[in-house]
Amino acid sequence: MLERFRAVRDEIELRMKTWLKHPEVELARLREEREHERRERLESERPEETTLVSRTRHEGHDPFRRV
Repeated sequence: MLERFRAVRDEIELRMKTWLKHPEVELARLREEREHERRERLESERPEETTLVSRTRHEGHDPFRRV
């Protein structure tokens, strides 16, 4: 178990050193990830396509017109 802890710790330290040496790469990755999440959120919030009343009946029809 201690060996696994050391391996994970070393991996984290290596990532941190890489981030410190090349922060622009990490910032670009984070921007891309946020943009992807934003697009997914916008797509999920988009209302279902609605059918317009004018498409369901002919244009001259007025349901409130008195005969």
